[in-house]
Amino acid sequence: MDEFIEWYCSEPRLSFILVTRGRLAYELTHLKRKLRQRDPRRLKLASERKSVKINSTFKAVDGPIAPWEGVPPAAVGGRGQRRVSPAPGRLKY
Repeated sequence: MDEFIEWYCSEPRLSFILVTRGRLAYELTHLKRKLRQRDPRRLKLASERKSVKINSTFKAVDGPIAPWEGVPPAAVGGRGQRRVSPAPGRLKY
C-alpha cells in the first residue's frame, strides 16, 4: 500500500479540465437564452462584453460537443436547425 501511495503522489496530474470550443459556444448560447427570460439587464451587460474568459480550471481545445454530453441535436446544428456558434473572437482561450 505504501508503494501505491508513493507512486500516486509522485505522478504528475493535470491541473485543468479539457473542454471543447463547441461546448463553450453551446454553454454561452444557453446562458444567454436563460438570461433573455430571467434577467434582460444582465443579458445586455453580457452581450456588450468583447470577450468571455473561461475559468482557469478549464483549458479550451478545438472540437465540437462530444456525443456523450447529452446535448439535443437541434442545439448543435441538427437538420433544419440553427448552428450554435459565438461571434468570431467572442470566446477568449
